[in-house]
Amino acid sequence: MFTPGGICAGGVEWHGESVELSAWRDDPDTEETDGFRNNEAFTFRYWDVQAEEDADLVRVVERDQL
Repeated sequence: MFTPGGICAGGVEWHGESVELSAWRDDPDTEETDGFRNNEAFTFRYWDVQAEEDADLVRVVERDQL
């Protein structure tokens, strides 16, 4: 899970089953941005081990799932 600035602020290893993913917030006590700020958008990415590359994850929602 990445912030708009490209910081990885959450992650999990997925093996084809349901998982929980926590997002880390920015620590206001440090000068650097190290997590999500309030109301920031996020991007999911995955690492393909066999292809040795990463890509954005896009979820398609069918109308009847809304």
